[in-house]
Amino acid sequence: MIDDQIPKTAINEELLSRLKEEVVLELADKIQKEKKALVTSAVPLTNEEKESLKNILSRQVERVIEIENLVDKKLLGGFKIVLGDWKYDASLAYLFQSLKENL
Repeated sequence: MIDDQIPKTAINEELLSRLKEEVVLELADKIQKEKKALVTSAVPLTNEEKESLKNILSRQVERVIEIENLVDKKLLGGFKIVLGDWKYDASLAYLFQSLKENL
């Protein structure tokens, strides 16, 4: 990681801290500007599920988010969300892959 490659000094620590803050703020800004979330699910989302996700995501980024739903039966169950650079994978396929890698 970059932190391990830079000598530890008070100045470097302060610069790293500021850089991390800027990166987090820039990412948050990018996510807040997004207007559409891509939700991939194993089966089509119901209108209630779309509305619930829309409300949750809109509250988190403090802007109205539209939901686009794609169906991918390879997920087996669950869903994936992509909103700008932010990704969340709650699919059974991901869970099974994680379990397989950790066994």
